[in-house]
Amino acid sequence: MSRQLGRYELSHRIGVGGMAEVYEARLEGSGGFAKRLALKLLLPDCQREPELVKSFIDEARIAAGLSHPNVVQVFDFGQADETYYMAMELVDGWDLREVLRRAARRGRRLTVPAAAYIVHEVAQALHYIHTREGGIVHRDVSPHNVFVTREGHVKLGDFGVAKSAGRLARTEAGQIKGKLAYLAPEQVSGDPVTGRTDVYGAGLVLFELLTGRRFNQADRELDLLQAAQNPVLVLPSTVAPQARPLDEVVRGALQRHPAMRTRDAALLVEQLEFYLTQQPFQASDLAGLTAELFGQGEAPPRRTPAAIEPGQAEREPVPTVETVRMPGASPPAAARGRRWVWVPVGILAAAAIAAALTLPSFLSPTPNRPDAAPLAVAVPRDTAEDPAAPDTTAPADPGPRDASPRADTGRDEPDGAGVPSRARRRPRRRRPHRRRRPAVRRAPPPRPVQPVPAVDHQAQARRLADLVSRARARGLWTGDDPAFDRRCHEARAAIRLGRDAAALLQRVASHVEAFRIDQGFIQRKLRRLDRAIRRARVSEAQRRDLTGASQRILQLVMAERLVEASRRISGLLGRL
Repeated sequence: MSRQLGRYELSHRIGVGGMAEVYEARLEGSGGFAKRLALKLLLPDCQREPELVKSFIDEARIAAGLSHPNVVQVFDFGQADETYYMAMELVDGWDLREVLRRAARRGRRLTVPAAAYIVHEVAQALHYIHTREGGIVHRDVSPHNVFVTREGHVKLGDFGVAKSAGRLARTEAGQIKGKLAYLAPEQVSGDPVTGRTDVYGAGLVLFELLTGRRFNQADRELDLLQAAQNPVLVLPSTVAPQARPLDEVVRGALQRHPAMRTRDAALLVEQLEFYLTQQPFQASDLAGLTAELFGQGEAPPRRTPAAIEPGQAEREPVPTVETVRMPGASPPAAARGRRWVWVPVGILAAAAIAAALTLPSFLSPTPNRPDAAPLAVAVPRDTAEDPAAPDTTAPADPGPRDASPRADTGRDEPDGAGVPSRARRRPRRRRPHRRRRPAVRRAPPPRPVQPVPAVDHQAQARRLADLVSRARARGLWTGDDPAFDRRCHEARAAIRLGRDAAALLQRVASHVEAFRIDQGFIQRKLRRLDRAIRRARVSEAQRRDLTGASQRILQLVMAERLVEASRRISGLLGRL
């Protein structure tokens, strides 16, 4: 049943929260003008709280000054019938919480390109509000406040806890704003929030879209706060292997310390754009996905592969046997018939080849056939031209062989007697062997002995101390790099034992010159400091002092004063 509130006619309630409720409303004007809006009303119990009223007014003021395709627009604010209201753009769609719930109900999960596209649009909205005058920080980036329209557009809304320089209501130190499961560590600790706080929230949303589950999970509120304050980084690929291309994006956005986090929302936009250039995804693809999940509206004419999970796509037609034959499969019947036709032909060919090979053996003379005519034998050119060479082509003498005693004497016969000329050559006389005298090796002349220069160990010790000082000036201290510590120890031991340490000192100098301090180096040192503080047996007052010192170190890191931060971390480690 509809009711009237000022100029707006309320039709039905869309949703309700802890502070306000939202109705679909209709605004009518002259000349048949009409517009459908979403009217957000402050709950009656909250209207008696001045701070809540100020927060509601702040939300209207902040959102009214924003105009971006990825931000829910606010058109009007006022009070009617003692009720504060805010007229907003009516988003014809669903929030991400409902999208994830419907996908889980159907046993599905959003694809990696779809998740990247949604968070890319959210990051564009965050970059817009962060660069506005006053530096607006949303502080409540979660699936509840991200909306997807039927056309596939993504919008960020609900600036109820947003932080701005022009807010009427001030947040007290240590007061927590936002949903517990989507809080950044600095929000739980009560530290100042910046644009990187919203980047952390976008990283939580991206993790949930990729894996289908929340990053921080607990049953009690206290456990949720502890998990948000000391998060354990879990990459999406450990839950969903297909999300491995976005592991580094999630790793950078979900760093515990803001200084180690992704620099700003603009950098997050660039990282996701780089992935979307390789795996394109558009608003029309997201519209097709929501139409499949909710079954409302007209579905697109084709199913976009990037908008559905692998295995849900329509199967390709299976090719026939005449077009494609897999290795190892039986050939078609026609091919088998043609194969048997060639078998007799192959057998006949093999028989012909065998007959051709055995035919010469039947035609050649053998000892068992004395009447066979001998075959002609080819004679080389040089033998045929020699008159002294025997005629091998003449037929053999059938008469008795010469039995004269010359055949057994072994003497040389004159030329022409049938003996080759090579057998009549005289043996070659060998020269007597001359015994060589062994060569006498002369010893090389003695080289002049050069005196070994004396090593100035004191100068080498001073050089080592100078190298250590230079390393500290660059931010490298003892205990930061095991390789550097080992080289310094080797050089120090060589100097103490009286050896030449010039080569070892050169290695230390090369290590110092190659060292460059960066955010990753400071992050590793901060982890060492956290472990040392947890292991140390100190009083509660000392622990508070150490925590305060750690906060000052984080401020130095955020100010890009990395060398000074490294020096202070080393000082705290030395105290522990």
